[in-house]
Amino acid sequence: MTFETVPQDEELTSESSAKMQRKRTVRKPKARSRVTNGGKLLMGDVDERSQFARRLRDIIALHVDCLSRGAGGEALSEAELSLIRRVSVCELRLEEMEMRMAQGKDISIDVYARVAGHVRRMHEALNGLSLRNKVAKDVTPSLGQYVSKRQRRVVTLESGD
Repeated sequence: MTFETVPQDEELTSESSAKMQRKRTVRKPKARSRVTNGGKLLMGDVDERSQFARRLRDIIALHVDCLSRGAGGEALSEAELSLIRRVSVCELRLEEMEMRMAQGKDISIDVYARVAGHVRRMHEALNGLSLRNKVAKDVTPSLGQYVSKRQRRVVTLESGD
């Protein structure tokens, strides 16, 4: 049994180890599935022209647009895209249950409530992920802006007396 040693100047850090791991897991587009590449919405032999598939595609696109603030799916992480797909399917199921209720058909309120709870929690998770990536806007006025605003306020108060 032989062991390879790492040269002194190439010590493995947790960062370089993570980079190496990512390089190993990223595959060429031709080696990935059509779902991963975005060529298909669903796995298997599914007619993607169906009402379900079209509505699912619409819901996913709305969530992607909302969370990426118009930047598109490339601006989102794989975790966010995965959660978007899951929450979209649950929302679609809720819409189907609501349609059945509107038609006067019975549904399981317990199932409806549980799915709605799952949707709420997934939305919270998505909002938490997007908030971590959001940069806070600096609203602090510059010194010059602050001084001129104070002077205007003093002049206004003096002219009112």
